[in-house]
Amino acid sequence: MKNNKNVEVNNVYLKIETTNYNQLSGKGYNLKPNEEKSVLAKWQYDSAGTYTVKIIVDPNHNIAETDENNNIFTKQIKVS
Repeated sequence: MKNNKNVEVNNVYLKIETTNYNQLSGKGYNLKPNEEKSVLAKWQYDSAGTYTVKIIVDPNHNIAETDENNNIFTKQIKVS
């Protein structure tokens, strides 16, 4: 995730959604102006198939932003 603002933002949460897995990050991330942070999450699917993974930054809209439309990343993954 990246802070595109010119000010520090604190307590930034993210949510990961996919089949059989919904996880709200247990901690708030602090980001300095223009800082980027990577977040690692692991999970296992029970069967092969194609799954959609959605990552939402600031899912509860706690941070005032001029553009709320850049907080979601969606990707399909194939598990074999």
